[in-house]
Amino acid sequence: MLWLFGQIWLWLLLAFALGAGVTAFVFVILQRRAEQPETTARPPAAARRPPPEPDDNEQTQRIAAVRAPVRQFEEGEDDAGPPDLGYREGVLPNHREWHERNEWPDEYDVPEEEWQPHQRG
Repeated sequence: MLWLFGQIWLWLLLAFALGAGVTAFVFVILQRRAEQPETTARPPAAARRPPPEPDDNEQTQRIAAVRAPVRQFEEGEDDAGPPDLGYREGVLPNHREWHERNEWPDEYDVPEEEWQPHQRG
């Protein structure tokens, strides 16, 4: 029975079949509900009441729109200038220069005779 847990394709096929079956079942139920006539009848349009008149407290739609005040900046208030967009041109350092700036060690920091990447202990 242990071989069954190693057969991932079997589990994927089972999950697909289960999902397809549940989906088909749900769609069949929805289709049957759509085919049944509606049992609750709506009252005719004449029997419906018109919407009530809004109260004085509810008539907020008649308030005039007001724009937010725009803040006027005075000359010299902001001396920062345009935002810094970073470097747009230049030359990247070569591997050795980059390595000298980098504080993380790599294979060039250890002499080749001491380099043992796969130690088992």
